[in-house]
Amino acid sequence: MQVEQTIRADSIWARACCSPGLDRNGRTPRRQEALELGIATRLMSEEKLVDQARTAAVQLAAVPTRALGAAKRLMHGGGNETLEALMERESQAIADIARTADSGDGSAAFPQKRTAQFSGK
Repeated sequence: MQVEQTIRADSIWARACCSPGLDRNGRTPRRQEALELGIATRLMSEEKLVDQARTAAVQLAAVPTRALGAAKRLMHGGGNETLEALMERESQAIADIARTADSGDGSAAFPQKRTAQFSGK
């Protein structure tokens, strides 16, 4: 399912594309309904949205993005797999991430009691 979120200054609303959970007539859900359907996660003014987006970008830049992406792929992709297949994919993801520069700096930073500097590599 693909979801497109559109923000307006006075009334924040979301429009879903190809969503089986919404009215097939292309009706745009109201704000509270968008929250309940999981299309929007929170509502705010356009001014607050820009600040929140910047804050989120800074926070995401400070984490090991490749490891985060691998974890999300494992969580979203494992619904129809056997436990053995999921564990195999998890093992492969851990091995792949262990070979990254971020993993090296994260491992080195811990005993040095410093904050790791993740680069996404």
